[in-house]
Amino acid sequence: EVLERMAELNISYYSPCREVSSGDGNNGNNNCGAPSGSEVVWVGDSYSVEAEDEIRSALSGVDIHAMVSKFISNENTTLDNSFGNSIPENDQSELGLTHKNASGLNIAKALKEHNKLRNYLVFALGTNGGETGYFRELINTVGDGTKIVLTTAWTAESDASSMYPAFNKEVKEIADSNSNVVVADWEAVSKGKESEYWGSDLTHPNEAGRKVWIETITSALGQFGGACGGGGNCDFTKYDYDDNTLK
Repeated sequence: EVLERMAELNISYYSPCREVSSGDGNNGNNNCGAPSGSEVVWVGDSYSVEAEDEIRSALSGVDIHAMVSKFISNENTTLDNSFGNSIPENDQSELGLTHKNASGLNIAKALKEHNKLRNYLVFALGTNGGETGYFRELINTVGDGTKIVLTTAWTAESDASSMYPAFNKEVKEIADSNSNVVVADWEAVSKGKESEYWGSDLTHPNEAGRKVWIETITSALGQFGGACGGGGNCDFTKYDYDDNTLK
């Protein structure tokens, strides 16, 4: 069972670190995990809105900028009353944004302009449409000094198999070609778990799904060397859920 295996290995999709002996160069230090929330800024959509309490519990002090139906590049001008009409307070007071649902890219730009970026940026977007072609702009905007976690996208809806493959491929390609980018592979974790991780709308994770989604992201944060005793000497491994192996 995936969750039991995850608990056993203390991982979600990526294992931040595996036990490394003193002979492997880190003096037995296995201090492997996500950074402090005070080092993390998080940009997200309705997943993040619904999971805000759990995110803050996992990453105390995290700065969250999230709104339902948030896109990577498009300003959402069609929000109705059920989604709220006000600008998120921290978007307005801290970043000077005037749109009630600024795009993820514009939030990243505002964070940079107002010196509000932190060491780590979780960019948990893509569910709304799987937009492609914008990650290079994101990386250029925040610069090399910020480490970025990108999430792959997936839902239990029937159109997921056509909506997200190109987006998820781009996420992984960007991470492969940029040392300051890692992937939180939500698709790999949640695909095939429709009855376990999804709510009745087949789009948003249920409580169990939110837990695994957050663990997947915090585990990805832990891949950066600074979370492994500060020396980057951890043995990073990838867990393949298809054949239950560490790679």
